[in-house]
Amino acid sequence: MRKSLSLLIIVFSLGACADGQDDKSQRQSDLQAMEAEMQKKEQLDTALASSMIAAYEAYLSTYPKDSLAPFYQKKIAEMYRAYPGKERAAIENYEELIEKYTYHDQGAKALLSLALFYEELQQKDLAIATYQRFLDRFPSHPLATQAEQLKQLLADDSVSDIQMVEEWMRKAKDSTQNSDK
Repeated sequence: MRKSLSLLIIVFSLGACADGQDDKSQRQSDLQAMEAEMQKKEQLDTALASSMIAAYEAYLSTYPKDSLAPFYQKKIAEMYRAYPGKERAAIENYEELIEKYTYHDQGAKALLSLALFYEELQQKDLAIATYQRFLDRFPSHPLATQAEQLKQLLADDSVSDIQMVEEWMRKAKDSTQNSDK
């Protein structure tokens, strides 16, 4: 009797795990389908974007430790970034990504994305502070040199936006050529 009960519990547990894996796979497939649909659009479909955000958030609440979680958190932030009037939500989601996944590469990249977003919003002081925050947290990151250059260009009031981009592109090209040698 005990063996039968133990066997029944094991079989039930395995079935529950399989159902959970099926649900996870189905959610991933649904998200991929929505992403493919969004890519077909020439501009942001706000109804589809709202559905995608809800699906990403549901996935994250169900599978917070999944390997895709940092990527989905980033997609939420980027979706809000493209969504008119949702700047605060974009910033909050970048910050959540940075805090939850600090030591994941997406966490570091989110910090740079946030700095660039502050630039887009013409919040120069916040952009500079965010570049510095990146440099403080990730001084040896492969993108640290670019972050430092962007911070310096932004801090230089005598340079126009166009000159800033041209200078940054020149420095990026120079650093690429130097690393190839």
